[in-house]
Amino acid sequence: IWCSWYSYFTSVTEADMVENIEAIDRLDLPVDVVQLDDGYQQAHGDWLTLSDRFESLEGIVGRIRATGRRAGIWLAPFLVFPDSDLVARHPEWLLRGPGGDPVVAGHNWGRDCLVLDVTHPGAAEWLVAVCETIVGMGFDFFKLDFLFAGALVGRRHEEMSGLRAYREGMELLRRSI
Repeated sequence: IWCSWYSYFTSVTEADMVENIEAIDRLDLPVDVVQLDDGYQQAHGDWLTLSDRFESLEGIVGRIRATGRRAGIWLAPFLVFPDSDLVARHPEWLLRGPGGDPVVAGHNWGRDCLVLDVTHPGAAEWLVAVCETIVGMGFDFFKLDFLFAGALVGRRHEEMSGLRAYREGMELLRRSI
């Protein structure tokens, strides 16, 4: 069970998660994994910066694990929002098109979604650190979404095909998760 993708639009809160965790436990539902889905983060790409509706991912993990269940989290590791802090700090980490503009992986959540170029050493190091931090919090189930973005065609820090970049990105995720 999880707070689904609609959470981004319905403003899921930490209180909602706590209420659901308590109900699952009280009703002794046969649920092995309780997953926090999209909506906990400030923006796509700012995975460790919480929206104002959440106080602590560690607190959520603790509540889930206290019931004997596994804690899961949603992550779109190759997507970033144009207005994210990540893009503001590191625009050089984006996949670029032939004219130099960021490649758009699609339009969702009411905005364009840009692509993290994991062939850039800084972006790769950052992604590994994000995943290792989340694992360190106690999450042991990852719903990785929108992975196709890692294979899109574009100008990367290291010249390579989209497929090779995707494979390298997946290897980063395997090692860090």
